[in-house]
Amino acid sequence: MAKKYNRFYRLYWILILAVSAFLGVFASSASGMGKDPVPILIIWLMAVAAGTILMEIIFANKTNRRMAELMPLLDTDPERYARELTAELEGHRKAVYRETLKINLAAASIRMKDYRKALSLLESVNVKKVTGPGIPVYWTDYVLALFYNEKGEQAEKVLSDHRAVFEKASSMEGLSRCTDAIEAFRPAFAGNYEKAREMMRSACGKWGSGLKNEAAFLEDYIKRQESGAPSPEDTDH
Repeated sequence: MAKKYNRFYRLYWILILAVSAFLGVFASSASGMGKDPVPILIIWLMAVAAGTILMEIIFANKTNRRMAELMPLLDTDPERYARELTAELEGHRKAVYRETLKINLAAASIRMKDYRKALSLLESVNVKKVTGPGIPVYWTDYVLALFYNEKGEQAEKVLSDHRAVFEKASSMEGLSRCTDAIEAFRPAFAGNYEKAREMMRSACGKWGSGLKNEAAFLEDYIKRQESGAPSPEDTDH
């Protein structure tokens, strides 16, 4: 859809420039004949502004509907979800949507256990372009990605620096499950493994299979720490 929009967008502005050039010639001729071209030019500028705003609204609605249609795939088929988002990302010119697409693609990477890619995507996001509900989504996913990459100190710093955002996220539908997982991860990375297990059991009692991946990661992390085994990142070198 993004590529179709880009083509339409180029054609739209080619048409605008062509008509503007024609009106420029018309204005020059009208002035030479003693006629006032200003009213027509004002009407044209108003039409261009209205048309541009309308086009952006229509495209925003279509983009949001498309993303909503794809969202169920995050749970049922994250690989397809990632493919669809990648196709949208490659063709999108709008910065705000590109950042949102990268955040959603990072969520899919986490589901596919590609934690390095998830963190790389999130670190490439221009946070200043993220607005509204996207802000707590971004920071929640970022902290999760840091924990999954075993960067506990960095995760704690982000949690401290953005405390108000996480307080909001903990009460948001769709994010409270993630914040419960984060709260279980925190004591584990501080060395309090029994507390981490207890908190994860409590969270799983609340969310059921919705936290199976997080619970499995936490247990694997704790067992590696208890046995002194290297992290997967260390064994990749």
